Amino acid sequence: MKSTGILKEYKHLLGLDILFDLSPDLLCLLNQNGCFLKTNKYLRQALGYSENEMHNRNFLDFIHPEDRENSIKQLEALARNEVVSQFKNRYRSASGLYKSFSWNAVQLPDKTFYASARDITQSLNIQNQLAKAITENQKLYDNSLDVFCVFDVEGRFIRVSKAAKTILGYNEQELLGKNFLDFVHPDDLASTIAIGRDIKSGNKKTNFENRYIHKNGSVVPLIWSAQWLPLENNAFATARDATEREKQKEKLYFNERRLAALLESGNDRIGILNADGIYQYISPSVKKFFNLGPDNFIGKTPFDFIHPDDVERIKSALAYILTTEEPVHVSPFRIQNGDGHWCWIETYATNMLNDPAIQGIVVNSRDISIKIKDEEEKRFAAENLRLSNERYQLVTEVTKDVIWDWNLETNQLSREKGFEKHFGYPTELKTTFGNSTWEAYIHPDDKERILKSIHNTINNPDEKFWREEYRFLKADGSVGFITDQGYIIRNAYKKAIRMVGAMHDITELKEKELCILKQNKQLREIAQINSHVIRRPVASILGLIDIFDKKAVTGKDNLEILEHLESCTQELDMVIRSINDITLD
Repeated sequence: MKSTGILKEYKHLLGLDILFDLSPDLLCLLNQNGCFLKTNKYLRQALGYSENEMHNRNFLDFIHPEDRENSIKQLEALARNEVVSQFKNRYRSASGLYKSFSWNAVQLPDKTFYASARDITQSLNIQNQLAKAITENQKLYDNSLDVFCVFDVEGRFIRVSKAAKTILGYNEQELLGKNFLDFVHPDDLASTIAIGRDIKSGNKKTNFENRYIHKNGSVVPLIWSAQWLPLENNAFATARDATEREKQKEKLYFNERRLAALLESGNDRIGILNADGIYQYISPSVKKFFNLGPDNFIGKTPFDFIHPDDVERIKSALAYILTTEEPVHVSPFRIQNGDGHWCWIETYATNMLNDPAIQGIVVNSRDISIKIKDEEEKRFAAENLRLSNERYQLVTEVTKDVIWDWNLETNQLSREKGFEKHFGYPTELKTTFGNSTWEAYIHPDDKERILKSIHNTINNPDEKFWREEYRFLKADGSVGFITDQGYIIRNAYKKAIRMVGAMHDITELKEKELCILKQNKQLREIAQINSHVIRRPVASILGLIDIFDKKAVTGKDNLEILEHLESCTQELDMVIRSINDITLD
């Protein structure tokens, strides 16, 4: 575009430096390359630069990087003698901040470019803030869980938020122009119309309830707030889905019913005491456990029913409860029931005197008479078990037995501490049977027999006991003789699942037995010597005596000596024969 009148005016202005500087607009003169030839003081003030800082500088040095390309295109348009009007870009000021300008520019006859600008930074900021506010309000309007809506004077929807689709199933287009009464539950029409009249008269209404019909035919409870806007001649209203609240109310009702049932038929007795320990309330279940009705407790204290031996202890507990709001466990005490019997009860108490809804000490008690009796029986049984274990430990200390336990399902074998004492292997050694020290250290000459024996017994469903004698290699390298026996535990199908037994070290007994055998052998050898060596000369003596002619012996003394020699030799022969008989037996 070209304008002869404008060009003449520009020429006139260019000829008057004073008018150039006095113009309130932001003015500048650029050469064909875009370098500043002249700038007025208002442009320099807007950007914070001096005249020298801008003179002969290319305007692109100040342009925001995102605006450079478009600014170059506008310079090219000016070079083609086109007029640039209301072109916007951003300039970097001396402070480093960018300012927005709106430019008008033309090419002058001397091929220079004359441009004027307005600082629109503040205006753009306001526009941006306004656009942001509108966007945020629209987001709030669209994303709110509540329904925002506007009705005209006839009650027709003229604006509806997106929440209507979620709550009522209708989108905005399906509601616009429709009367809101068309969607109200028939039973709520009269009350809704009355409230509508009240709103039109200028009264603001909050938290009124009615029911709408959902698009799918279901009933939706709503909570409304609305007011009339006289200037717009319409009503603004918000509605919140009360479905969840109604469910909560229904749930609360059933919970109250359940609580009443629990208080009446539960296993606990719940009571409320005031600061003086006087019953203000007690649950109906007290009748079932103590054969005393609630009326027997109201106005009285627990001490009217507590065993005399427990009174002082419970008084101390009550004094402590008054000092804390934490739940307190009161150790078991005895209370007398309506039949005159003493019952053991366990109690938890919570100081809720400062709670406006309670204003008392809540006590929750339970009859534990059976539990106390069971605990006494358990203590008695535990003491018997302790004594039994003690006797067992003492017995194992003085015997050479090693108790073992073989879990046949997991194949784990464990032994008690005698295993280390008698055989030198660690007690804590728990190994799989097939790779255990027990199997590994059975004497090679006995292993096949023992393994076959134990497996045959385990696999025979009618067998419960196993017993064998074998040799076992001890940790120190010596060989021990043991008797091993076990009891087999079977399941309902007679499958062996566990085996418990004892290894008994009989090495000392075996050594004595071997010693006796050795002695017997030596005795037999002695007997053999007796029969063949000693008895031979005896037999010779007896033979000589038999052939000796006693008549040839003269003198009474010689004859007595010969007879005595014969008698002693025969006696010696009998002794030798007896020794032979004993050793051979």
